[in-house]
Amino acid sequence: MTKEELLEKYIELARKINKLPSIADCVALLDIKESTVRTLWGNISNLKEAALQNYPELGGMVVPAQLGVPDIKNHREKLLETKTKRENVELIKSVNVLDFIEKFAENTFKEKIKPFTPKKKSKKTIKRVLNLILSDHHYGSDLHSEETGNDTFTVVEESRRLAHVIKETIEYKPQYRDQTKLVVHLIGDMIENKMHDTQDAAPMAEQVCRAIHILTQALAQLAEAFPEVEVQCATGNHGRSMTRHPKRATTGKWDSYETIIYYSMKTSLSLYTNMEFHIPKTPYNIVQVLNHRFFVTHGDNVLNPGNPGKSINVKGLKDQINDINASLKDNDEYKVFLMGHVHTASVTMLNNGATVITNGPLCPGNGFTTSIGIMESNCSQTLFESVEGHAVGDIRFIKVGPEQDKDASLDKIIKTWKSF
Repeated sequence: MTKEELLEKYIELARKINKLPSIADCVALLDIKESTVRTLWGNISNLKEAALQNYPELGGMVVPAQLGVPDIKNHREKLLETKTKRENVELIKSVNVLDFIEKFAENTFKEKIKPFTPKKKSKKTIKRVLNLILSDHHYGSDLHSEETGNDTFTVVEESRRLAHVIKETIEYKPQYRDQTKLVVHLIGDMIENKMHDTQDAAPMAEQVCRAIHILTQALAQLAEAFPEVEVQCATGNHGRSMTRHPKRATTGKWDSYETIIYYSMKTSLSLYTNMEFHIPKTPYNIVQVLNHRFFVTHGDNVLNPGNPGKSINVKGLKDQINDINASLKDNDEYKVFLMGHVHTASVTMLNNGATVITNGPLCPGNGFTTSIGIMESNCSQTLFESVEGHAVGDIRFIKVGPEQDKDASLDKIIKTWKSF
């Protein structure tokens, strides 16, 4: 069949069915293949246009008086095709996390970072545990003061602020170093994500890579300085996969960008035999610190400390903690609760005997915080000791801000992200 022959048949069919035929009509009523129409005319629209140019009176048939069976069949097939494609895309996105990332990370990151001064676990009895809470870093935010009214926070500032935190941690009470274990609580919101604006922040792939780049260097520095390092990981609300959890995650919270970041770090730092990672699937971590039990979570679910930057609900926390501890034996009750999320550093001793520590942010306020009236931020990360008999001993808020942002000497501790 030639191009002209198909056009003649198409016009003849149009007059018979009193409308411009769809491609389904052509297949069903002209006994031709859809591929024939596409080969000769490219698409059905071109064929319709040619018919109208030759016979303008057919224009009145563009909108049929009633749908025929082929029209309904064609519409249903298109709906089914669209639905199937959408479901396949969602399936591919949601089923890939650890199975795929495990293979990818082992090939890409494994043994990439070699210890400069390899350490073995100390043979001396651990009498002190130093706890470092790292949360709410929001890497990839790319904030600019002319937009937010707060400090600028880009690749330079995010690496220098963390470098200062690492420096302060390494320099904390070195006289007890050989009997001190470091526990790093990575409790979420390590990346900014694109929660409030799809055009906001760096591309997601870059956010993830920047987090791996910065945090891996930080943990390597700590592993060089302490005889034993334990890394406890948890996902925050900004670290979630927006495909699976467009709103706050209530199930499968671990299926997140941050789990990818944590697993990549674990694999890349595998030569540090004095470092151990824990990446649970629960939305909280239960951490044994000497003879104390810690309950650790980001703070956007499980335990709700309050609204970021606005309030910490002490009574509400006490009630929630009472509910959690009520299900446990007295000796198993949690004495310390660690959280981030609220972007306000605090230590609260509740009347029920528990101590609640909320961590500050590494990043300054962004456009969203400005939009709800929060015009300034006090940025810090929390460091505290645990010893026998004292779950929370000496505590320090490591403050970061413009002074650290301008300190180029910190680039020796953590190199700034450049590019892929």
